[in-house]
Amino acid sequence: MNFTIIFLLAGLWSLALQAAVTATVDRTSMTEFEILTLSVRVKDVSVGDSPDFSPIEEYFEIVGAPQTSTSRSISIVNGRQAMESTTTYQLSLRPKREGRLWIPPFTVAGERTSAIPIDVVPPSAATRQRNAQFVFFDTSVDTDTAYVQSQII
Repeated sequence: MNFTIIFLLAGLWSLALQAAVTATVDRTSMTEFEILTLSVRVKDVSVGDSPDFSPIEEYFEIVGAPQTSTSRSISIVNGRQAMESTTTYQLSLRPKREGRLWIPPFTVAGERTSAIPIDVVPPSAATRQRNAQFVFFDTSVDTDTAYVQSQII
């Protein structure tokens, strides 16, 4: 009897560990000039169930378009076939200010992620000195199109 209860509890615990939606970041502390990578992984999502990333824009600027990758796996255990589909969304984020910022929770197909705290610290003196060495040029030219080896004024 005790063995059956332990077996059932272990099975329920393993199902709880396999959350359908997870969100992770590559770091939780950064400077205002760095870019953070957010990965949102969704298991067995249908075509119309993609996360809404608009709440992120309160604290972060989304740099570029979200990258999406999908993987499918089929496993056969004791003659039973199980199919799993996973979609991963990757976003590059730049913080809008210094301080403690939050990546809000996402809800996809009824599952919800946890909020993720991000500490945005001021850049160190060495980082400021390195950034001061960059030189940027702003140019204007007399024509919008040019041929190979033609003169541009």
